[in-house]
Amino acid sequence: MGNQIKSKDFHVRISQQSGLDQKQAEAAVKAMANVIREELVQGNTIRIAGLGTMSARLRPARKGFNPTTREALTIPARIAAHMSWSETIKKAMPTP
Repeated sequence: MGNQIKSKDFHVRISQQSGLDQKQAEAAVKAMANVIREELVQGNTIRIAGLGTMSARLRPARKGFNPTTREALTIPARIAAHMSWSETIKKAMPTP
């Protein structure tokens, strides 16, 4: 697999491809993350062409166990963020 890219490097790539300076690119990425978070918290679905669809999904309660003690426990239900990638990205991924 590839290497992990750091936030600063990501901002540099955004600035290079968008024509924004690095501070503007960083602000744009932070604003996008804030908007996505706010919309998901409200239960909205976000569709971004060429990227994918983000939504909040209910993960129901389930049974589990403590791996150390093997004691049975119930893992509580929660709402989790979900990302479904666009066909553009899926097709761009190499096959193993």
